[in-house]
Amino acid sequence: MWALTVPAAWTESAKQLMRQAAVLAGIVSHPRSRNLALLYEPEAAAMAIIKHQVQPLPFAEGKTFVVVDAGGGTVDITAHEVLRQDGQLALSELTHSVGVMAGSTNIDEKFQQHVRDLFGPEDFDNWMLQHPQMFSKIKHKAWEAAKKNFDGTKGIALDIPGRMVTSLPYGVLERLEAQGCVDDEIVVSVELMKAWFDTVIDDIIRAVEDTLARVSDTGNTVDYMLIVGGFGGSPYLIAKLREAFSNQVGEVVCPGVPSQAVLKGAVLYAQSPSTVYARRSKFAYGVKCMTAWHMGMEREKMYTESTTQTRLCKDHFDCMVQYDQLVEHDQVVEHTFTATGKPDSRFQSMVPVRIYACSNNTDSCTTDASMRQIATMMLTITDPTKVDPPEDYKIKVSFSFGSAEFHVVAKDPYTGEEIETDVVFIAS
Repeated sequence: MWALTVPAAWTESAKQLMRQAAVLAGIVSHPRSRNLALLYEPEAAAMAIIKHQVQPLPFAEGKTFVVVDAGGGTVDITAHEVLRQDGQLALSELTHSVGVMAGSTNIDEKFQQHVRDLFGPEDFDNWMLQHPQMFSKIKHKAWEAAKKNFDGTKGIALDIPGRMVTSLPYGVLERLEAQGCVDDEIVVSVELMKAWFDTVIDDIIRAVEDTLARVSDTGNTVDYMLIVGGFGGSPYLIAKLREAFSNQVGEVVCPGVPSQAVLKGAVLYAQSPSTVYARRSKFAYGVKCMTAWHMGMEREKMYTESTTQTRLCKDHFDCMVQYDQLVEHDQVVEHTFTATGKPDSRFQSMVPVRIYACSNNTDSCTTDASMRQIATMMLTITDPTKVDPPEDYKIKVSFSFGSAEFHVVAKDPYTGEEIETDVVFIAS
C-alpha cells in the first residue's frame, strides 16, 4: 500500500494528475490502482500527532484540535475531533478542510524582487542570464536559513560570495554600497521582512478565523492549534498565530520537528486508513439528470417526452452528498442509471454521466451560477442483449465521498461484475 499526500486546496483534477504521475514513477501500474491512496497533508499531520502524542497535550477521546499545515506553496487547515473506534483513537472532521495559496514561496518572490530592484532590473536580468546558479545558491542557502529563523526582532544581512561580487556590474556594486556602506551583502530591514511575512500571514489568519467560525457553528470549541509543515517552524509565524488565537483556543503549539509530521502521518495512514474515520464534504456533489417537472420549477427547464407527453425538468441536480456533510470513510452512495440519455432516445452502449458540485445546499439545477461540472463519467455496456428492450438496461454505480478522493465503482446488476468506468475530472 502506498500513500501520497496532497494539499487540501487541490481539486479532483489535480489529484487525478497525481495518480497519473504515480504511474509514470512506477509506484503503481494503473491510475485507479487500489494500492495507492491519497490523503490531505494536514490529515497526515493530524494522524502523526494523535499516534505519537505531542507532549504535554493529551489527545484523548473528545479532544478537538485544528492543524495549520504551512508549507512552501499552500497553507492547509483542518479541524478534528478525536474519537475512539474499535479501541483505537481516530479522527472525525469538525468542518471541511481549506487551503490557501499563502506558503513561504510568496516571501521568496518578495525577496527576489527586492534583489532585482536593488541591483537594477536590467542589470539583474542580464546578470541572471549569465550566472543563473550564483543567485540560486544565495536563495536556497543563506536566504532560506535567514527566512526560517526570522523572529521579527531584527533584519538580515546576507553575505555575497566573493566570486559573485566580482561578476556583478559596477553600477550594482554602487547600489549595494548605498544600502549600508558594503558591497558584499544584501541587506533587508526588519520592517521590510515583517511586511513580506505579514502579507501571507494575514491570509493564513483569515483562513484560520473562517475555520474556527465554522467549528463554532457546530457547537464545538477548539482545545489545541497545532502548527506543522516546513513554514510551520517559523518563529515569526508561530508568534503571530499565538497573538491572534491564544484567546480562542486552549493552546497553540508547534510540535517536535514540524516539517516531519506529514511524512510520518502518511506512513501511518498507509498502515491504517480508517484512522481518518470521517470527513466533511467540501462540496455538495451530484449528477445531472431529469426529474418530474412541477409548478415552481423554471418553465425553460421543462422538457416534454414525445411519446407519453410527460413533462420533465432537465438539468436537475440530483444531490448525493451535501456540502459540509459528515461522511464516514467507508460510506457509499448508490445510484442507478439507465442506458438512455432521455426517455425517448435510442440505446447507448456508452452511458455518459455528468458530475457537478457546488458550495451550498440550496441550488437544485446544474445551470445555477454556483454549479460547476467537475467530471464526466463514461459507463460501458458490453452486452445489451441481457435486457429487452436494451434501452431499459440499468447500471448500478457506487460513489464514495469519505476519503480525500472521489471514488466510483460501477456494477452490472444482472451479473454482479464490475464494468469499465472512465472518470475524467475537469480542470478548474
